[in-house]
Amino acid sequence: MPYLKGLNALRFFAALLVLVGHARNDLASLGVSNTNWFCLHRGVDAVQFFFTLSGFLLTYLSLHQVEKQGAFNIKQFYLNRVLRIWPLYYLCVLVGFITLGWLLPAYLHTHFLAFTINEGLPWYLFFLPNYIVAAYPFSHVGALYALWSIGVEEQFYLFFPLLVWALAKTKRPLLLLGVITALYATFYYLNFNGVFNTGFTGTNFINTLKFHFMFTGCFFAVLYKKHQGLVQRLLPDKKLTQIILLALLALVVFTNIPLPEAIYGPATAALYACFIINTFSATRQLVGFNNFALTWLGSISYGIYMFHPYLSYLFRVAMVKIPVVKSLFTAVPVAYYAGLLAITVFVAHLSYTYFESIFLRMKVGLTCNTAG
Repeated sequence: MPYLKGLNALRFFAALLVLVGHARNDLASLGVSNTNWFCLHRGVDAVQFFFTLSGFLLTYLSLHQVEKQGAFNIKQFYLNRVLRIWPLYYLCVLVGFITLGWLLPAYLHTHFLAFTINEGLPWYLFFLPNYIVAAYPFSHVGALYALWSIGVEEQFYLFFPLLVWALAKTKRPLLLLGVITALYATFYYLNFNGVFNTGFTGTNFINTLKFHFMFTGCFFAVLYKKHQGLVQRLLPDKKLTQIILLALLALVVFTNIPLPEAIYGPATAALYACFIINTFSATRQLVGFNNFALTWLGSISYGIYMFHPYLSYLFRVAMVKIPVVKSLFTAVPVAYYAGLLAITVFVAHLSYTYFESIFLRMKVGLTCNTAG
């Protein structure tokens, strides 16, 4: 499979925005006032970037496989997704329910979940955590909240092979994807604005299914694969292109753009896709996204995303039980951000090295065996 340079770094920066956004909420929940920069509110945008990147990479690599092998290997696709996603996901589900459903309530004498373990666990076991998030407020889901996006990814995988088959069969894959993306985005934003009478939980659940970001990633992957020359003319390999894309991303991260969600969502999805293409295709980058440190951080970004909500409880319990710790984080809120990032990177590194890599080696072997 081709290696698209620099994309691991983008994964890390997206995971970092999620961590920073949650850290701000942690401090606010404990009455610590901290900076109100817009970059501290961009967790949702970062997850939407993840979705766009996922759709792009899955489609790009799947079409590459079809070109080289003549068919899309569905068995290999699902087994590789299982080996990459499931072990860490189920570990975090186990840790989450033991910690939030049992240990912390016993230690702090308060409930952390609005649902019982018997009620919530089946939804998480069958990759429907976004249903629980839809049914209960964020504050009553706790660290398990972050798992909603993994559920959305898994739900997208259910029909992705059918999409690849359709793209491989049709003579107009861009038209097909354009129609699918437009229809789904229309349905999504009509539901978002309360047009359909789907009830509180139903409306919220559909709002978690941000498949239009994934479809946008798919669209740009096909566009790049089928019309690379056109894309290179639209996104010329020049410093000015990178400056414009970086400036637009900075607007998203650091400012509040006054656009309706039905315009803001598709516009940012297209921007993310263009930035992804420019990152791996530009011969010279203004920002060194392909350096060793960022590549390593990107390789453990799944662990950073999954572990940081749980590790934040260590800091919050310390703030409640140890006055000097609360005084430190109250006086210097950035210490909370830095400390949470440092311990999360450490734990994610250990997880990747000693736990996830066991399954990743199986994934590589499976890929080689299947291809051979």
